[in-house]
Order: sequence, then C-alpha cells, then structure tokens
Amino acid sequence: MDKPKKNTITIKINGDSRPYKEELKKEIPKKETVPLDSATSAEIEQAAALETGEESFDWILPELEPEAPKEYIIKEATDTASIYPKPAKSSKPSRQSFKFNTISLKPLVIPIIFAILIGVTFGTGMLKMLGSGDVLEEVGSPIKPVAGTSKKDPKTSDKKAAFTLLPLSTFAVQEGVYTKKDSAESKKDELVSKGIPAAVLDMDGKAMMLVGVADSLEKAKEVGAAMKAKGIEIYAKEVALPEKDAGKLSEQEAAFLKESPALYNSLSGAASAGISGGSPDETAKQALAQLKKTDSSKFKNENVKKLYNGLLSAATLLSSTPDEAGSIKAQQHLLDFLVSYQSF
Repeated sequence: MDKPKKNTITIKINGDSRPYKEELKKEIPKKETVPLDSATSAEIEQAAALETGEESFDWILPELEPEAPKEYIIKEATDTASIYPKPAKSSKPSRQSFKFNTISLKPLVIPIIFAILIGVTFGTGMLKMLGSGDVLEEVGSPIKPVAGTSKKDPKTSDKKAAFTLLPLSTFAVQEGVYTKKDSAESKKDELVSKGIPAAVLDMDGKAMMLVGVADSLEKAKEVGAAMKAKGIEIYAKEVALPEKDAGKLSEQEAAFLKESPALYNSLSGAASAGISGGSPDETAKQALAQLKKTDSSKFKNENVKKLYNGLLSAATLLSSTPDEAGSIKAQQHLLDFLVSYQSF
C-alpha cells in the first residue's frame, strides 16, 4: 500500500470543508483584550456562548488501512536445541490423577472380591461332586481287562524292580567232578570236539562236568547210556540250583525269568526223548510258540538275553530236527542255559 504523503486534518465549518490551518487564520478574528475588571460576568457568559457557536465543527479523521502482518518463517533447529525447549514431562503421575484413579477403583474392589469367593466356592463344590461320582462309578462297575489286549504304559514298563531268581531242579548226566576248574574246562573242550555236549557247573566248591539233561531220572539214565556208547563213564543224578538275587530287572525280563524254569523242563524232556527214540517235535513246537510271544528286543540285561537265546535255540533245533543228532545239539544249548542260570 502507498502511504499518504501528509496526514491532513479536515474540518467542516458550516458544512464547508476547509483545511484546518487556513480556516484558522481566515475565520477566527483577533480578539480584543478586555480587562477583567471592566467586563461583567454576564458579558463573559454571552461571549463564551457566541464563541462556542461560531467554533462548533465536526472532527473527521482519515481511515487508515491496517498494515498487513508480515509473515516470518522460523526454521526448527535440527542440530542444536530449540530456542524455547519444552519442559520435560514428569514420569510420576500427578497427585490429582492418582486420587482420581484410586477413587474410581474403590467401587470395583468389593464386587471383584465377592465374585472370586463365589467362583472358588462353586468350583470346590463341583470338584467334590465329580470326585465322589467317579469313585462310585469305579466301585460299581470295575473294568475287566481282556486277555491279549491289555496295554501297558511304556513309562511303567521301563521301571526296574528287584527280582529273585527262582530255584531250578533238573536231572543230569554227570561225567565227573574235578577239584580244579581249569582241568574241568580242558576236559570239556575235549568232549565237545568229539561231538559230546558238555558244561561245567560249580558244586560245593568243585567243578562238576555234565554231559546231558532230562526231565526225569529214568530218562537221564537213558541219555547216559547213549553217551556211554561214545566211550565215557556217566552217572545220572538230580541237580538243584538254589534261588538267588537277580538284581533290578524290567517287567518284561522278570516275566520271562518266571517262565524260564518251566520252559527248560519241557525242552529237557523233549531233548531226552529224541535221544531215547521218542518224538520231541510237539513239545518243542509248543515251547517255541511261547518263546516267540516274548518281545526279547526289550531285554537289556545280558544274562537274561543268554537264557532266552539258549532256550530259543534248543526249541528251534528240536522242532526242525526231531532226531538224535538234533537232540544232542539241543542238549548243548540246555547245558549252556544251566551255566548262565547258575552264574546270574
């Protein structure tokens, strides 16, 4: 905007606009000085009234347009702190807000406590009702396990427990008794090389040489007669192995050891029958089927594995080769079974 050159004051006198300076010079006559003491008060009032009447005028001021505000662009400081930093907000809540939150939570405390108490009481009652119902149902209708379909928990089956090896009695053919075990072992190797089954057992601190087994004393004598024909002296007798601590075994291992004496007796009878002219196949097949039901892959104890493998080999030979040659080989596996059973 262009600024006016001069700020003039326009004065209207009797409707005519005239410059203030000119009118002041032209219109206003010079007043005569009247002495104060010569003029009366009435004259002074009249003169003042006339003067105000002549000098009445309207004041008209020019309208000035306001200057447009100037725009200033202030760039924010990036590398330095701002000119007027904002006061840091305190992390602590104000006292007023704390009072407000505390007051707003007070009405909720009592309903929450009552809700918790009611929930706990109701839940306890339901648990008592369900617990008593399960006990009554279990007592009233016990579950009967179906044979052959029972499933064992793998965790419980892996647990080991102490087991006592059962006593075992058998009828054996004795070749002789040696005071030194080394002498008995060398004699055993000599007999085995001739095709005669042999094993050394400890008996009262001595080494007893056995060359055959049977399920009765009469059959043991028949087996001894066959061995005597091979050029050795024999003596039929009963041999008893006492019970002993077998240590901690798994459930599968303990179950097999409980059945092993009966399986041995049946196989020793079948082996003696094959030598004396009988038929061992039926008894051997039954023992073999029973052994195959046992899951030997779960056996961890080496002595248990030896006992199982000895009975399995004897049953397999008597089932597949039910003659004298097969029975003599089966006798060797049964004698090895006795050695492992005694040294368990």
